[in-house]
Amino acid sequence: MKYIVIEIQKFADGTIAVPPINTYDSFFDAVSRYHTIMATAAISDVPVHSAVILTETGQEIKMDSYNKV
Repeated sequence: MKYIVIEIQKFADGTIAVPPINTYDSFFDAVSRYHTIMATAAISDVPVHSAVILTETGQEIKMDSYNKV
């Protein structure tokens, strides 16, 4: 099974950025990357900063977001 970690950033002007998507063979490597993104999001100046882990079939495993607006 492959795991996909996506970071999503929404800026004050409404634009959306999705930095390069990471894929992992290991669930725990994916979780580690997810938490790294969320740790950065907690202190970033980006108004809406999110992360999600998906399976290779698109099933959501974990998702969280900081909304500072």
